[in-house]
Amino acid sequence: MKALRGGEIVGGQFEYKIKIKNDTDFVINNVVATTVAYPEDCMSIDGSTAKKISRIEPEGFRSPQFVFKPTKDCVEGRVQATVSYVDHHDE
Repeated sequence: MKALRGGEIVGGQFEYKIKIKNDTDFVINNVVATTVAYPEDCMSIDGSTAKKISRIEPEGFRSPQFVFKPTKDCVEGRVQATVSYVDHHDE
């Protein structure tokens, strides 16, 4: 499994995506992408900090998106995220 992260500013908000690619020969289940840290003193997240994907097929991918809105004129800091999943061994 690979996770690529990136984002851009669109219409005054920061759209952050995590591309989760299943590069195995098996289905992965219960995939959860979670934003664990972001500059809370100058941004707010629109919606949940976690996105759940029930399954990703072999060689497939999904790209859950998180939207952040600035609460100050100047935004500094980093968004950090994790991805967890259950593999074909139920691990």
